[in-house]
Amino acid sequence: MALVTCGLGACASGQSSAPARTVHDRGNVRFTALPASIDPATGRLIAVVVMENMRDLPSAVTFSTSNCHLQIELFSSARREPPPVWTQKRLGIACAQAIEIVTLDTLGSEATLRSAVPLDRIMGDSLAAGTYYASSFVRVGDGGGFRLSAGTVSLP
Repeated sequence: MALVTCGLGACASGQSSAPARTVHDRGNVRFTALPASIDPATGRLIAVVVMENMRDLPSAVTFSTSNCHLQIELFSSARREPPPVWTQKRLGIACAQAIEIVTLDTLGSEATLRSAVPLDRIMGDSLAAGTYYASSFVRVGDGGGFRLSAGTVSLP
């Protein structure tokens, strides 16, 4: 399984207002969001999306940036209608504009997208403590993308 880490990266994106779902099929690749969580050891909000090849031949996913594949968003309602109350792109981190291709070689092979943001960067951005509906926004090759539900998180 490959791991692609996005860190604090955040980029503008052509986000859809469609209701969030946990799984999205794009071509022969299935994207599945895991529930967002807070790592108590590091004090970071973590989002993970697993990409899985759904066919018996190699499948490729093209990303238009090399460090902003996955962006964490927080919403005040379960419908996750834009705009989010907080989004990772607020951090103002620049994304490297370089094409990156992730190849999944065989049926069932996986790669993981991961993003982590320190809680103080979220809370310090005027977000109140409470429970929020998390989404993982996956940004793909054409600069657009899709939103996946990542459960709820309780911010201290």
